[in-house]
Amino acid sequence: MTWLNRLYETYENVQKDSRYDDDEDNRLMPVGHTSQQVHIIVRIDGNGNFLGAEFINKQSVILPATEDSAGRTSGRVAHPLIDQIKYCAEDYAHYSGNEGYFSRETLSEDTLKKPEDKQPKTYLETLQGWVSSPYTHPMAQAVYDYVRKGTLVADLVRENILHLDTDGKLMTVAPEGQEIPVFKVLTAKKDTDGIARRDQGNLMVAWQVEIPGEPEPRTWKNDGLQKSWIAYDASQMDKKGLCMVSGTEMLLANQHPRNIRRPGDGAKLVSANDKSGFTYRGRFTTAEEACSIGYTVSHKAHNALRWLIARQGYKNDTQVILAWTPKGIPLPQPCDDLMADDLPDFESMADTAEKDLAGTGQGTQVDHRRDLGATFSEKLKRSLRGYDGN
Repeated sequence: MTWLNRLYETYENVQKDSRYDDDEDNRLMPVGHTSQQVHIIVRIDGNGNFLGAEFINKQSVILPATEDSAGRTSGRVAHPLIDQIKYCAEDYAHYSGNEGYFSRETLSEDTLKKPEDKQPKTYLETLQGWVSSPYTHPMAQAVYDYVRKGTLVADLVRENILHLDTDGKLMTVAPEGQEIPVFKVLTAKKDTDGIARRDQGNLMVAWQVEIPGEPEPRTWKNDGLQKSWIAYDASQMDKKGLCMVSGTEMLLANQHPRNIRRPGDGAKLVSANDKSGFTYRGRFTTAEEACSIGYTVSHKAHNALRWLIARQGYKNDTQVILAWTPKGIPLPQPCDDLMADDLPDFESMADTAEKDLAGTGQGTQVDHRRDLGATFSEKLKRSLRGYDGN
């Protein structure tokens, strides 16, 4: 558990340090969220009315996720806000002939309060639970109001983003000589006849909710919306126990995050499932007996690992080698009494300055705590690539 504890420490340290907030493309992900590549941005107003849409090719975004959806590899478990068309569009089944994963069977207020139903599975159920709770947010409510209309595919067809064939169904094969932009981001799968087909229902949709007075309409960047989901998601958990990483009693994780090396990465570092795959093969009665990890600790540790890999990891095909140091050093505050006895012993920046970026063996030793080991990791990556240097 040492590596998980070090990653958890890193998350806590980085979260408190404003120096790491500048990278817009690689931010430390909040708890209860995951990352995915989205293809379409749909604009709606605060009342759930459609305003327009845009195909953006591919863009990695941070989106709310339940434990089940964050760890899904297939199946009907939906993300609560940003997801594929086949999960959040009721009219997908009409336009494709495929069933899709949308369900109109929403939960009643009484059903939502039952402990056994605290983790709704379908897209509409999850959204309804969120907006019906004390932790609701106007942007989530607007998305819920829009998707209930069941017109997403029709609206995207009208915007010339999705394309229909001569039978009025979503096109799976591009006509000869015609270029379909969204097909460039979709993976083709051969059917029984050997024809490579693409499912437009696999396109990922993100929401931009334009509400007067709301400075950030992009749901994947709105801090208030993220905090709203985190609070609601935590309210749905009730399984407490000993976290073997922190050594304290807390809410335990049922599943652990994926998407570690990149968005869409299905590999997991922590897993316990004897229903398939047989992880622990009867050595324990329950997964918790083998290993119990707190929900918050697991998410923060995995999010720190994901952030560090993007920041300073060495990638060789699917292999990743990462070097980092979990702790930074305290920075002197200009208003503190520099003569006080309880202040930390700040080292001179001149004594720890890097004078040997080329690896010549000259210069003073680097204090790697100042940059989470990034200087060392850059030299390590250079060495792994075959270049000379210390």
